[in-house]
Amino acid sequence: MADEYINNHIQKLQYYIDSVTGGTAITGHFERKAVERFNRFKYKYDYRENELKRILKFFSLINIPFKNETKQIQLAPWQVFLIASCYCLYYKDTDERVTKEAVISSAGKQGKSTLIVTLALLEVLADQELNATVAIISPTTKQSKLILDYSKQIIESSPAITKLFNITHSTVYNKQPKSTNSILVLTNETEKIQGTNLSASILDEIFLYNDLDIRYVAKRKSGARKNPIQYSIGTVSSKDTKGFSDLYQPCIKILDGDVEDDEMFIYIFQQDDEKELSQPELWRKSNPSIELMGNIEDLKKEYNKTKVYPSNLATFKTETLNYWKEVGLECPFIDNEVLNNSIRDNHLVPLGSKCWIGVDLSSNVDLTSIALLAEVDDKFYCKTINIMPNAERNFIKGNEIDLSRLFVTDLQDFIMYDYNYSASTECVIRCQTPVLDELLVEEILIDLSNKYKVQGIYYDRYNSKQIMHRLSNKGLNVIPIAQNIGTLSQPLKYLERKIISGEYFIEKNLCTKWQAGNINLYTSFKNDIQLQKNKKGHSIDAWIAQNIAMAGYWLDNFDKMNALLDNW
Repeated sequence: MADEYINNHIQKLQYYIDSVTGGTAITGHFERKAVERFNRFKYKYDYRENELKRILKFFSLINIPFKNETKQIQLAPWQVFLIASCYCLYYKDTDERVTKEAVISSAGKQGKSTLIVTLALLEVLADQELNATVAIISPTTKQSKLILDYSKQIIESSPAITKLFNITHSTVYNKQPKSTNSILVLTNETEKIQGTNLSASILDEIFLYNDLDIRYVAKRKSGARKNPIQYSIGTVSSKDTKGFSDLYQPCIKILDGDVEDDEMFIYIFQQDDEKELSQPELWRKSNPSIELMGNIEDLKKEYNKTKVYPSNLATFKTETLNYWKEVGLECPFIDNEVLNNSIRDNHLVPLGSKCWIGVDLSSNVDLTSIALLAEVDDKFYCKTINIMPNAERNFIKGNEIDLSRLFVTDLQDFIMYDYNYSASTECVIRCQTPVLDELLVEEILIDLSNKYKVQGIYYDRYNSKQIMHRLSNKGLNVIPIAQNIGTLSQPLKYLERKIISGEYFIEKNLCTKWQAGNINLYTSFKNDIQLQKNKKGHSIDAWIAQNIAMAGYWLDNFDKMNALLDNW
């Protein structure tokens, strides 16, 4: 059985190399360069196929949990190639391996966790190092725990090695008469590897690290070993990280031949062009295990969702196709057709209903917006009120909107109609003063509080102090909301989700609708999102006010929303 396993995998390797170099395989530019490099190294150095056979024999003993079953591990062709590149090239007439470091990057869900654990097991059981110590390092405690749990699953699923290991809180170890070999599962903290003598280190999700200090420290801790190796493995993240400037870009220089470093194996699976985003037949370039995983249809569904949920596109490109995320990535907010479907002519917010108010108070001469948000039968209804100073130079510029059609002519009548003329275009309240009339804003907020069960008036603490202090003195519940991406991102994602799913409706307001077209959706490298003005620089205040109101709703429904997030 072992011989058959070994022969099958060696055939996989040869077929892989032939198809990549022959141009019949769907591969990316950098993957082809890795194979071409290996073919040159086979002649430059001593390639030992017997080492590959020995290692494959070890892998034949490993079982893994896969789709609710336990199966003998079947390596993908690219994984066999990785083993051959890292363990089978030797300096001639020595026992010193050429490869001292490996950088591997692909899209998510390509079997990287399996690769990490099995490489660690290989290092402690089959690499012939006395007292071998392997560190698996992850960016978070949660990820470290997942790796430790998965190590335990693999060991318990593989009868041939089960009795060889003990597992403690953060260590997997194998005790033999003359050697104690261990796998340390750690987080990205340099002090945790002080005093170790590592034979190998495996850095999981390397491109999420804030800095790469631990990479250099771990390499120094391997200096006394005969054939140490360090693996840096992960899906790419944002271009403003150290992983891009201090690891990825130097690797590309090596692959391009600008820098020579034969001791570094570089294996990058990426799309070659942005146009390939819409070409699933080419997604294998960034998903080398796509055939083995059998998940192409799931990936297509995820891509189609990005057409409906634009804020998901940046995450899809990075996680699913291994595109680097541009710094300050922006995209439009809500599709115009979807927005039109959410706007209603009639009054939506029932009088006396439970409501949350968001206020985006402007500087003296800009638009101020108020959003009144209600939840009724699991659907959201929103009323927006836009207020503008009476200044000759107003900030609403351009030809997209005719202000003369939007100003309210009879304020008291407009208030009596609850700030919504369903049959009229009038929707912007114009102050009688050249700067914002704060007393008018106060009166409107007090009026809304008398008509509805207002749970809170939420505002930016740095731009509304005086007016909110006065409202507080009058008995209104005013609550500051931090105007940062971390606070507003999840409520904004929820608001976007509700609009697109047809569960968020806005009372007709031409000014508010116009503002939606002025929005770009910014996505940070942590996948937080934020409303920002597009290049035109026009107002988006009514939507910021809605975002603030939804943030207030989240504060009042913290447990419910956290439970919802767990299911997203």
